Amino acid sequence: MSFQGDEDDATRFLVNFRSLCFKAEIINPKVIKNHLLETYSSNEFFKHEFPKRISGITSMNEIYRLYSEIISDGSTIN
Repeated sequence: MSFQGDEDDATRFLVNFRSLCFKAEIINPKVIKNHLLETYSSNEFFKHEFPKRISGITSMNEIYRLYSEIISDGSTIN
C-alpha cells in the first residue's frame, strides 16, 4: 500500500490504512510507524521528517495526526 496524493487524499488514505490495520490486528505502534514510512517513502521531505517527528510517540492517534500534518507541510514546500 502506498500513498500517492496530496493532503486532501491523506485523510482518505489514513481512514483506509487504519481500517486495514484494525482488520489485520496490527496494533503495535512501531509496526504502524514502519508501515506508514513505507507508504510515502518516495517523497524526500516525508522520508526525513516523519521519523524525526514520531520518535518516541506511542499514541496511535498522534502517529496518524503527525502523518497527516507532515503530508500537509510537504505540500506547502513543493
